[in-house]
Amino acid sequence: GGTRVDERLAFHRHFKAVTNLSPLQYQKRVRLLHARTLMVANAKSVMAAAFEGGL
Repeated sequence: GGTRVDERLAFHRHFKAVTNLSPLQYQKRVRLLHARTLMVANAKSVMAAAFEGGL
């Protein structure tokens, strides 16, 4: 049977194959895009957008 480590590695490989990013890279990308949207659409400062975007 597979171990948790095997399952985690399989998930990581599948995620990267689908998104071309690691899960951490994907999370960072989503947060940055959200912060950018806050800055552009809502005229937030860089600090406010980073805070609200979870950066």
